[in-house]
Amino acid sequence: TIINVIASGCASYFAGMAGQRFGYKSGMVFFCFSHLLAVLLAVFSQNMVWVYAIFLCIGMANGAFMPAAMNIVYDFAGDRDNKLYMALIDSFLAPFVVFFILMTSILIEWGYFIAALTGLGISLMLGLLVLILFVKDPGLFPKFDVDK
Repeated sequence: TIINVIASGCASYFAGMAGQRFGYKSGMVFFCFSHLLAVLLAVFSQNMVWVYAIFLCIGMANGAFMPAAMNIVYDFAGDRDNKLYMALIDSFLAPFVVFFILMTSILIEWGYFIAALTGLGISLMLGLLVLILFVKDPGLFPKFDVDK
């Protein structure tokens, strides 16, 4: 737990700094990459040191997500209700989270551990590619008013 908490705090700080300098999309890329690295480490782990590295990567991913997501929402929302937009993001992501939890638990129940981790890894890789290739960083483009 301590590895997870320390990694989360450090990653939150560095993702916030990187987001201000290079755009908040860089924090989201770091978030996805950290989760992907955790999955790869889980697939190939051989001893307890690898497990510590998995918790380090999960902590980095958790820490990198919030500064990037919140700053993107604050940039988008402007003076409007930020909490509403954060809730909309959570509401949009909820079905995907439930789907992956159910599918992973079914695969693990049947004994397909590697298949479950491979599915998560492929999904993360696809998400990372979409994020890198197709998503534009909102901080690097002129602001527009969504109310007009």
